Amino acid sequence: MIIWHRLPHAEDVRKSSNKPYKFDLENLFKSILGEQLSSVVFVQNYLQLDFDGNRLTSYSWPKVKIKNTVYVIGREYYRDALCEIITHLVSDVILIDDEALHIYFDNSFELSWKLLRDNENYDLPEFIYFTDCDGGWFVLD
Repeated sequence: MIIWHRLPHAEDVRKSSNKPYKFDLENLFKSILGEQLSSVVFVQNYLQLDFDGNRLTSYSWPKVKIKNTVYVIGREYYRDALCEIITHLVSDVILIDDEALHIYFDNSFELSWKLLRDNENYDLPEFIYFTDCDGGWFVLD
């Protein structure tokens, strides 16, 4: 997985340190912890999820898990399942390097993305583009 990024003050960190700048993968999604999913926007062939001002744009469609049922794009009730998560708080985010992203909510709901290229997603521009309230951004590709 390639990560492109610009975070506030990252340039200052690089200039003030003799050590190479190391991007903190564990804190990529720190800004959405405890935030609610405030909106779900379906835009032609991609999805935008807003977390009180932080925005995750997804060019691949996540799986939605509600209770013991998993919903996938193209199946009945997928969009309803995504919208059911609106107003729920993010309790955890797990990024498994080169494999998957999981966002867990306070009600045991889950969104998950596969981050591996295959025949279904080889033509995506990137998997995820994320912007935070402070002007930081990164791309998972």
